[in-house]
Amino acid sequence: MSLVRIRSTKWDGTLHRDSLAWELGIDQWGTWLAQASGSTVTTASTTYQSAAGLRLLSSDRWWSAFFMTDADNAAIPLMYVDIATPVHRVGSTLMFVDLDLDVQKTPGGDVEILDRDEFEQHRERYSYPDHLVEVAERSCAEVAALLAAEAEPFAIAPRGWLMALADLLCDPASAGQLT
Repeated sequence: MSLVRIRSTKWDGTLHRDSLAWELGIDQWGTWLAQASGSTVTTASTTYQSAAGLRLLSSDRWWSAFFMTDADNAAIPLMYVDIATPVHRVGSTLMFVDLDLDVQKTPGGDVEILDRDEFEQHRERYSYPDHLVEVAERSCAEVAALLAAEAEPFAIAPRGWLMALADLLCDPASAGQLT
C-alpha cells in the first residue's frame, strides 16, 4: 500500500482538485484508492476536508469514481462519478482532466446528471474539440446507465475493495497510515 497524489485539472490546465490517497490495488476496472475522512483536498480557490471513501481511477475509461463510505466503512450510500479524461500516472501522481459533467447515485437510488450548465460554459470558454464533447456526452450516458442498472464496476467490485479497506483499518499497523 502506497500513498499517491490525485491531481485533476480543468481543460486549460488550472487546478481542479489535489489530494492524497492510499493505493489499495488494481483490477480490471482500474486503480482503487482509499481516502480517509478528513483528508485535505485543495482546489484552485479553497481547501476542504474530504469524506471517507474509495476512489476508482482508470487509464482506459473517461470517468473517475468516488464511492462515499459510511462511518463504519461498511456501506456505500453515495456514488459520484466525474466525467474526465483517462488517468495517467507520473511517478506517484495520478492525473486527469475533469470535464465538468458528473453523475451521482443517491442513497435513495436515484441517478442524476449534474453540472451540464458548467459543461456548456466550459465547452465555449475552453473551446472543447467536437470529439471531446462527443466522448464526454457518451461517457456520461454510459455511466448513468451503469449506475441505474447496478452494473459493474458500480455493483460488487467496490464492495470487495471496501472489505479490503475494512481489513486494513482493523490492522493497527495499517490503520495509522490511513489517517
